[in-house]
Amino acid sequence: MAGGSTPPGWYAAEGDPPGTQRWWDGNQWVGEPQPIPSAAVPDPAPMPEVTPPSVPDMPEMPEVGSPSSTMPLLPGSGGVQDGVPSASTPPAGMSPTGAFPGAPMPAPAGSMPGMYPEASKATLALVLSIVGFFLCGILSVVGLVLGWQERAAIDAGRRDPNNRGQAVAAIVIGGIITALMVLLFLFVIVLVIFGSA
Repeated sequence: MAGGSTPPGWYAAEGDPPGTQRWWDGNQWVGEPQPIPSAAVPDPAPMPEVTPPSVPDMPEMPEVGSPSSTMPLLPGSGGVQDGVPSASTPPAGMSPTGAFPGAPMPAPAGSMPGMYPEASKATLALVLSIVGFFLCGILSVVGLVLGWQERAAIDAGRRDPNNRGQAVAAIVIGGIITALMVLLFLFVIVLVIFGSA
């Protein structure tokens, strides 16, 4: 190799035995020839032969309505009555709710947003109760009534229970403002009756 044209590194030197290399420092050969390290990857271990699992033969399903159709569909799954599976006995490993042991229970009916048959009027009841203060208490009576209806619908399960606080607030505020307006009205009547005498 010509000095200065080849960068330093391990190279096969001219005149050295085959399968060896020597260090070239950029100007001259340094040291004795070394065997080239084997970069061969060892053969992987042979794969064990995999036998597919055996599948048991499935029994023939009887025709619906045949006399033998009253046999259980699966072991422990209950029976079949007139071609219809029995709903009284859940399949083996299942709870009566239909969930497997350890599975989360389904949410009760109406526990998810939008799952109530009636829309909430709690916000409307609360707003009317508050606005009634500025309009001589007339709308407070409406807010009070809507608040009572909302609370009754929540207790019956027809509306979202998350709105119960607004319904109670509408009842309280509407009741207080209505009571104040009734007292003011009675005071004005008493003032008119006894003021003119």
